[in-house]
Amino acid sequence: MKKSYYFLLTFVFLFVALSFATTLKYHKKQHLPNDGKKGIDRSNMDSTVSPAKDFFTYANGGWLKKNPIPASESSWGIYQEVQDNNYKSLWQVMKDAAAESATTNNPKIQKVGDFYFSAMDTLNIEKQGYKPLQPELDRINGIADVKGLIDVMTLYQTYGVSPGFSFFGDQDQKDSKTVVPYLYQGGLGLPDRDYYFNKDAQSGVIRDEYVKHITKMLKLLGEDAKTASKHAKTIMDMETNLAKVSMTLVDQRDPYNIYHKMTVAEANAMTPNIDWNVFLKAVGVNGSTYIIVGQPEFFKEVDKQLTKTSLDDWKTYLRWHLVNAFAGQLSSDFVKESFHFYGTILTGTTELKPRWKRVVREADGDLGELLGEVYVSKHFSPEAKKRTLEMVNNLISVYKERIKRLDWMSAETKTKALEKLDIIMKKIGYPDKWRDYSSLKIDRGSYLMNCLRANVFAFNYMANKIGKPVVRTDWGMTPQTVNAYYNPTMNEIVFPAGILQSPLFDPDFDDAVNYGNTGATIGHEMTHGFDDQGSQYDAEGNLKNWWTKDDSINFAKKAEVLVKQFNESVVLDTSHVNGRLTLGENIADLGGLLIAYEAFKNTEEGKNNPTIDGFTAEQRFFIAYAQSWQSQKRKEALAEQLITDPHAPENLRANNPISNIPEFYKAFNVKPGDKMYRPENQRAKIW
Repeated sequence: MKKSYYFLLTFVFLFVALSFATTLKYHKKQHLPNDGKKGIDRSNMDSTVSPAKDFFTYANGGWLKKNPIPASESSWGIYQEVQDNNYKSLWQVMKDAAAESATTNNPKIQKVGDFYFSAMDTLNIEKQGYKPLQPELDRINGIADVKGLIDVMTLYQTYGVSPGFSFFGDQDQKDSKTVVPYLYQGGLGLPDRDYYFNKDAQSGVIRDEYVKHITKMLKLLGEDAKTASKHAKTIMDMETNLAKVSMTLVDQRDPYNIYHKMTVAEANAMTPNIDWNVFLKAVGVNGSTYIIVGQPEFFKEVDKQLTKTSLDDWKTYLRWHLVNAFAGQLSSDFVKESFHFYGTILTGTTELKPRWKRVVREADGDLGELLGEVYVSKHFSPEAKKRTLEMVNNLISVYKERIKRLDWMSAETKTKALEKLDIIMKKIGYPDKWRDYSSLKIDRGSYLMNCLRANVFAFNYMANKIGKPVVRTDWGMTPQTVNAYYNPTMNEIVFPAGILQSPLFDPDFDDAVNYGNTGATIGHEMTHGFDDQGSQYDAEGNLKNWWTKDDSINFAKKAEVLVKQFNESVVLDTSHVNGRLTLGENIADLGGLLIAYEAFKNTEEGKNNPTIDGFTAEQRFFIAYAQSWQSQKRKEALAEQLITDPHAPENLRANNPISNIPEFYKAFNVKPGDKMYRPENQRAKIW
């Protein structure tokens, strides 16, 4: 969904003067009342920057100056602001529950309160050091053969550690009514396989720092300096071997590349050292006759390494991945060292988040819907849900009309596209049925054990679905999450209550602001059903070609324009955006913006185009869109984003889509020769 950095533009004096004059032209419009509705916050803008030169900075320059990145953050933006407010609300919920949990008869309050108490009991956590991990360290030390190694690796899948590879249950991509087991590549400590091979200087520094970090963590587990250094190099070598056979992020974007359906017998033949029948039974999956393997070559290499690499080296690898997974729940020396690498080295963050915020974030994942019930009751109004559903329905209606008008899509494919839109599931705010956490044990003892048990609970919840019909009412995000998603196998759009908060969304905003911000986000998620990935799934969520050959060719040609636009976008002086990796999000941004604009124009405000606070309704729409990308990011975090993230930097997600839209040019008098102007034959026109 939504994720920023700024780029600097240099102008000669004449262009600055002309830009300033052009900007003033749009600030001297007639002022009309807005009937009490909230509009654009002018203080967030920079009127010294012409909208025709850099619309992102024009719309957000004031905000950028007022909001430096906090020392505890790698980036800061409108989404982090909303998330911060949500965390404060959840923090209060947890503090109140902790005050009541010792005496309450309400098991939900007890769990939330005891989780918070154990997490904030720093005296006990510091006293314990890494002792909560000792039973697992003993388990690793006791491995006597390859079978024992596989047994521990299997157990750790249920802990959420995933050494060597990953396992999960999800819908069968080609039979969306059934939940099936999946095997997927994994087992790396760096963010992506490319970190192990990139030749630039910074990647080399990161690899060196990673080895130093592993060494320090192993020393905290009691190893002497020489042994820890030797073991760190061993771990790096083992992970590099796995990285060599790991599929790139770009290749993983093609769902056919990661769908290899095998019988259990075929999977066993692929990995002679691993009996997947035994594995499935051990993780609580019974009766499954086949497995979907994401990357068969990766698993062949894992199987080879099980016997090629010594048991002692595998034990070292397991110890590292165990402590790495649970460092945040151990004493402060582990927490600080983990932050030093994953926070400071990788993302440039200089200060650890306050403990309460780290605990709330952990609880958000571990106790999601327990917290969500309370959050929704206090922070999500029926009016917000009603207004959101109204916008969703308006945007779907517009999308249908836009599909009907397409000149590059055949009537046959249009019929199927409209069918897909007709049955799209709309989930707004919170689930109709809350998850049952009664079997999850939470007490006031070990914080680490509470988190581990929560991981096992979540794994078992997932594994219990395998082999059963899909439950289409389930949610993939907690209600308090500041994000949204489209799921192609469910053909659903999901907007949690957490993202439907001011200043992202407010029932009291005027239509231009709500449609420019949240409306474009809704359109974005709907368009994911028809981006280069989502378009490969039919109305029922099955991976299936439902396009004619000519339509697929036409679509690919039109999408290629966006690839080129973003490939040419430069950030961090010389680094380019990967237009192929970010294509899905870029298609969704452009489609969402177009759909939202037309839906807005169908409203009374859109039809009348009133001027409020010096801006026409159309100008407010585009400003609101750009302000939905308010964000700035540290250079280290931006460098990581360019490698691992399918989202382009936020300034480009504001500027690039609108540079394809003629209505933007008209609204802000953008002309040929202006920085924001793109010749018509270079504009992307898809949906």
